[in-house]
Formats: sequence, structure tokens, C-alpha cells
Amino acid sequence: MSTIKTKEVTAADHRYEIRRMTPVTGGYIWQRLMAACFKAQQQSAASGVAQAEETEEAKAEAAKVSAEDKLRSLCGVAFMQLSLEDFSYVQAACMKAISRFETKDGKDGAIAIGFIPIMQDNGVWTSPDVADSPFLITKLMVEAVVFNLASFLSESSATPTA
Repeated sequence: MSTIKTKEVTAADHRYEIRRMTPVTGGYIWQRLMAACFKAQQQSAASGVAQAEETEEAKAEAAKVSAEDKLRSLCGVAFMQLSLEDFSYVQAACMKAISRFETKDGKDGAIAIGFIPIMQDNGVWTSPDVADSPFLITKLMVEAVVFNLASFLSESSATPTA
């Protein structure tokens, strides 16, 4: 597992810091995402959608894709398959692992306050503008999942497919 504890990302003109989730939370989210991808595969097979045979060239190209980008793609499929309860859990866990860099207006310009969590541990939003932006929430969710779970793909020989 990675020893890096935080990662900064920029979204909607703000700096965000993503922290590591607990192993229990990360493991549970990983299990939910894998179950959702399996469900998507089952639905695809049941609907008669033909699965294309992967050529050696396609396999070689897929091997060049980073674990992070594979996980970003997986999130797109998995999030659509999660139950509302599981989606809410994943969203809350991700938002609780994210802080936004805040400033306040001062006499001589902006004064740095530092990174402030965007959601409290009790689930209350501290950044209403984030809470009101489903696209920003989804982007931040994906980045939190990628930061916390990409090592599952890079440390494993099995790569999930959707």
C-alpha cells in the first residue's frame, strides 16, 4: 500500500486535499464497486450484448492504461449500478476524506485559512456550494476513490473489467 497520506486536486477553481480512508471503509467501497461491476456485466450478458474478443494488440494497449485511469472508468460503470444506500455511503465516505483550501478577505488581500473538511463526520456539509453541485461531488468522489483504491489494481494481478 502507498505511504502517501494526502493528494491535492483542483476542481471548480478550488484546491482540494484528499486524505486516506480507513482500511475498513476503503475495503468496503472496493467490495461494493466490484459487486456493481459484476452486476453490470451480468446485465450486459443477459441483454444479449455481444462481448468483443480482445486482440493481443488491444490487451497491450489496455496494459498501458494506468491503474488510476482504469479505476476512473470503473467508477463510471459502478456508480450507476450501486443501490441508493451504497451510493450514499460511498459519497459520504469520500466527502469526509476531502478538505478544501479556504481563504478569507483581509485588509491586505486574501488570508489563507488552510484546508477545511467539506463534510463533517456527522454528515453535515461545511461547504454548501459543494453540496449544491452534483457534478463537482461526482468528480471529487471519483478522485477520492482513485486515490484510496488505485493500489488495489496496481498491486493485484487481476484487473476488473466492466
